[in-house]
Amino acid sequence: MSPEAVGNLHPGPVRKWLDKRAQFDKKYAKDLAKYRRIRTEDRQIAENSGFLMGEFTGERPPLTSLAGFHDVKLARETARSVDEIGDVNLALAVWNSVSVAPDEEVADDTNSRSPGGSGAEKGTEGQ
Repeated sequence: MSPEAVGNLHPGPVRKWLDKRAQFDKKYAKDLAKYRRIRTEDRQIAENSGFLMGEFTGERPPLTSLAGFHDVKLARETARSVDEIGDVNLALAVWNSVSVAPDEEVADDTNSRSPGGSGAEKGTEGQ
């Protein structure tokens, strides 16, 4: 393969990808249509309520992104359906529930601070 050909699109691999994509779309057409309908309705609610005007001003997160979900419960269910493949390990579930609380406290604490910060979070108090 010549150095000029590296990084260029070639008809063979593109054709294979398109064929596999068509097979996938055909196999999961019903599920994809249902997901797109749910996601589009949620996006419409988000746009109408101004949800996308907060931190997402001027942005249009892709439909596959959890960031654009207006309904938090729906976002969690979607993420869970993608992340969990098989049975849930009880020990892992307990550890996850215990370890998330401190993260949420830190996130809430950093959101409530002023933009400049006090310096205490960087270990510079007393200097």
